[in-house]
Amino acid sequence: MTVHKRHADPRALTPEMIARRAAAVLGADMDPSFPARVESVLQCSPSTRPDALCSQDALASFVVAAADLGAEIAASLRQGCGTVDTGLLADHLARAMGIDPGISADHERIVEAVADSIENGSDED
Repeated sequence: MTVHKRHADPRALTPEMIARRAAAVLGADMDPSFPARVESVLQCSPSTRPDALCSQDALASFVVAAADLGAEIAASLRQGCGTVDTGLLADHLARAMGIDPGISADHERIVEAVADSIENGSDED
C-alpha cells in the first residue's frame, strides 16, 4: 500500500491562526470583545470543524468555521491557480458558507476578514 503524504504549504496559516487574526481585525471593526469570544470557541473545540463547535456564540463560531473552510479553499486555489486572490477567496468562502450578498453585513464582514487574513497573514510571519 502506498501512503501519500500531503505537503503543507509553508505560506499557509493554520485555521486557528486565521481565526485569531480575523478576530483581531473584527474586534476593531465590530466589537472589542470579539478576539476573546473567538478564543473561547477555539479553546472549547477539539478541532475547528464546524460540527465540533460547542459555543453558543454564533458569530464567534462562524469565524472559526469560516477560518477552517477558508484554509481548505485557499489550499485548493493555490494548488489549482498557484496564488490566492482575496476577492476570489471571499466569493468562494461566502458561497460555501451560504452567505448571500446583502443578507448579513456582519457575516459578509467576517468572510472578508477571514479571506484577508488568509491571503495577507502569511506575509507577516
